[in-house]
Amino acid sequence: MKHDISTVEMEELSAYFETEEGSRLLNVLLKQHIEAQGDNVTSDLQQQASRIKNAAWSNIESHIREANNSIKQNVFRIYNWMPYAVGLLVVAAVSFLFLNRHYKNDTENLLVEENRITPGGNRATLILADGRTLSLDEKRKGIVMNDDGIIYDDGKSIILPGEGRVSESFTLTTPKGGTYELVLPDGTKVWLNAASTLTYPGRFNTNERYVQLEGEAFFDVSKKVKSTGARVPFIVQSPTQRIEVLGTAFNIMDYADESSSRTTLVHGSVKIHAYSSSNQAVVLKPGEQSVYAGDLLSKSKVDTALFCAWKNDKFLFQDTKIKDALQQLSRWYDFDVVYEGTIKETYFYGEFSRKSAFVDVLKVLEKSGIYSKLKVDGKRRKLIVSM
Repeated sequence: MKHDISTVEMEELSAYFETEEGSRLLNVLLKQHIEAQGDNVTSDLQQQASRIKNAAWSNIESHIREANNSIKQNVFRIYNWMPYAVGLLVVAAVSFLFLNRHYKNDTENLLVEENRITPGGNRATLILADGRTLSLDEKRKGIVMNDDGIIYDDGKSIILPGEGRVSESFTLTTPKGGTYELVLPDGTKVWLNAASTLTYPGRFNTNERYVQLEGEAFFDVSKKVKSTGARVPFIVQSPTQRIEVLGTAFNIMDYADESSSRTTLVHGSVKIHAYSSSNQAVVLKPGEQSVYAGDLLSKSKVDTALFCAWKNDKFLFQDTKIKDALQQLSRWYDFDVVYEGTIKETYFYGEFSRKSAFVDVLKVLEKSGIYSKLKVDGKRRKLIVSM
């Protein structure tokens, strides 16, 4: 088949491939056909380019047949120009092969790096009152504070009586990709999420129970009463708010790199005091969530499962902003997110285990129209995201 093209049409073709749609088509097709060659990549550039041209032409024709009817006229104009588009692909392919003779090795290295990114696990550090630091056992899920000192949840002792003054404060901290459970001296259970810190005493006083949180944690607070019969309040202080509890289960998310802090109540009752200019406060009922952002404290009804799923080793996204979803994933898989180009206000839906392999998570994102590539910068891994 012979196709003639005028100078004007050539300019229009070039302009098309400078658009976001055209550029993505060109890049995706080239990448697909280069990678498809696998071990067949040779130094014979002419032979290699010919294979790419034939495969690209077939693929482009397929794209055209599947094009939306609303852009038929434009597609058919492009179809008339496709032999020249394939020519552009060949030129790009030859340049690619010439300048990237080690492409296959680089690709394999990135795949190895992706496989090295493993799901988070039971990782935490306990800082004692005397300054000693203990790296907690990754084979165990949590620790228990009691009169016998500090033990693992299976009963194995960490600190025996007399080794540390349990009346003083302790700090439990998790890194990115870490989580740990804790039973406080009063029996309150705490699940600490990744990149979080909880500071608490070895013993609570009789008037109130006070802890400090940075990051995210789920609390199942035990009920305690004074000799007068009044309940002993449980107080959580985070960077932006103070939560007063009597006996309840709730989740707090208050990270420094988030634009808002959220408290989600599963059952019981809590009162939130925001550290705002107007000293705002709200009382939550089960199934409600408070949000503190931009010096404004508000509350609304929510599906609590969406905000507490992490405690049960799940990611659960429903109508979640894509940047919020990636923020959660980055804390668990320990990578940095870099956005390339314009990122549309997109919402993400999905449910999968927090034990999922990182490469499988990338596949889920790609199916949702979220494209990414991994870049290693020193000791940090960066996920370059585009849409």
